[in-house]
Amino acid sequence: MPEMSRVERFFSERVDARPVALCRLIVGAAAFLRGLATAHLLNRLLAEGVVRGRPFDWLPEITPAIAAGFVALLLITSALFAAGYRTPVSGALLSVLLGYHLIADQNLYSNHVYLLLLLVFLLTVADSGADFSADWLRGGRSAASVLRWPLVLMQAQISIVYFYTAIIKVNDRFLSGAVLSEVVVLPDALHGAVPFEALAWATVALELALAFGLWMPQVRAPIACLGIVFHVLIPLMMRMGAGLIVFSMIIVAPYLLFFPASLSHVLVNFASRFLPSRLRSLPLEGGLPRA
Repeated sequence: MPEMSRVERFFSERVDARPVALCRLIVGAAAFLRGLATAHLLNRLLAEGVVRGRPFDWLPEITPAIAAGFVALLLITSALFAAGYRTPVSGALLSVLLGYHLIADQNLYSNHVYLLLLLVFLLTVADSGADFSADWLRGGRSAASVLRWPLVLMQAQISIVYFYTAIIKVNDRFLSGAVLSEVVVLPDALHGAVPFEALAWATVALELALAFGLWMPQVRAPIACLGIVFHVLIPLMMRMGAGLIVFSMIIVAPYLLFFPASLSHVLVNFASRFLPSRLRSLPLEGGLPRA
């Protein structure tokens, strides 16, 4: 049946591996940064008098010994995943650790950790270590492809995040600029109700544009550029620490999946100029296998 053949094609279609490899590198680096932030958070959680929020009694309670081992494993697996070393194993272990991070204690819960877990899991399923990774180097830098359907799920997840974060902001308090005036730092000359109100409306408009514009080839490039600028400015203007930097990294990394693979090859070739001379030939291989 035609319908079934379309479904079969969706789950069997393969695409160039390099965009997903670069996405893995950024997401893995974000997970490492999240591990450093979690170490600081655990120090506060383990302080005397802190009320615990354990949702499940069967999960091991976080103690100083468990916290030290957990952070160490989180940092190690994040680094291995970013480097693409035995990616299926390091990605699976990192997914488990992030899952524990989410449910071990409600004091540790974070929306961006949830998004990070989804992306790591899908990148693992997509075999993101097939290109530009330690696994790729060990395998002889051969051309590689990956399944397309996990990448589509990542693209859809990013659009869902943008859409609902925009919709939830459509209320009088946010659109008046009151929320942003409490968390955003603007120059003194821009203090006042009007700049914050304008910034609030622009934020909602941009998030809606990102939710749909990344799928449209005609406007994809300018929308993506605005999104990158937006996510660079968020940590700078809100000064809320590593959490916002992690979120900015993991929400921007999948932008690469919306663009032709040639862009990722150009980025790798540019970055190779800064590698040691013996490694500069690394990006000369890779991409889709020849028929």
